[in-house]
Amino acid sequence: VFVMTHVLVTGASGYLGQFVSKHLRDNLPKDVGVVGTFSRETNSKLVPEGVEAIQVNLGTGVGIDDVRNACPRLAAIVNCAAISQPKACEDDEPAARALNVPEHVVTLANELGARLVHISTDQVYDGTRANSNEEAPCAPVNAYGRSKLAAEEYITKNCNASKAVSLRSSIIYGPEPASPVGRTLFLQFVLKAVQGNEPFTFFGDEYRNPVYVKDICRIVESLVVAPEWPLSKPVYCMGGPERLSRADFARRVAAVAGSNGEMIEEVSASSVNRGVKSPADISMESKLLFSELGITPTAFDDGVKASIKKP
Repeated sequence: VFVMTHVLVTGASGYLGQFVSKHLRDNLPKDVGVVGTFSRETNSKLVPEGVEAIQVNLGTGVGIDDVRNACPRLAAIVNCAAISQPKACEDDEPAARALNVPEHVVTLANELGARLVHISTDQVYDGTRANSNEEAPCAPVNAYGRSKLAAEEYITKNCNASKAVSLRSSIIYGPEPASPVGRTLFLQFVLKAVQGNEPFTFFGDEYRNPVYVKDICRIVESLVVAPEWPLSKPVYCMGGPERLSRADFARRVAAVAGSNGEMIEEVSASSVNRGVKSPADISMESKLLFSELGITPTAFDDGVKASIKKP
């Protein structure tokens, strides 16, 4: 019998982690405790209210015992914790691997018999083809992609396969988080740019399938609450329904926001040295995940509209 007493969200102080932990807290039965991990002292107050915050270093495992004590009967772990800035991963690949390959999380899941929902990335692909699916070959071009592919392989090999999944997320967009996360969010950056009077350049030759943060929350919730594990594969693509370049993204946001898209200048990604290789086209076909879960992805313009409306 599937009994749920606690759900753990790692990286609950980050952008996705804040939304996921708050969504679970608001939508799970009141007697289910939602626990969120954060890594640095300063981040404890970024964990949403009503979520029990525990400091854990997922690279070393320090603090994992506190999680064990807080939730001895753990139904599910949602692993949102990662070093996700490609440049930071490039600068220190061993540190990126230590955190991004979630060995301590897998050990905990196996030990407590918990489901594991791991957030992966579209950067596991090399960027040479459009609309990659679960069967497409992986050949990451940067340290971030390599660490996330290693994580997928580690989970598939070491975690109880009947209840573990890696979800390859594309670029995530959505409203401002309740607590600022200290890094630039692409939608908010674009909004600022299109509402100003200065011309702004965006890459016209890098393609993704931007995914609405609240769709990810719905996906996670359905995986946490399903009486029987609902998925058939260990890895799925989790992108939004539209393949867009960054310049397309900016123009569409300008249109939704009623701003002038004429200030958007399209440039090639090769015109800027970001200190890290970036794959050109990592658009994904994500129909499989949405159809297996019976969830309809939010159309891009609708997601943007919902994200920018003032409460």
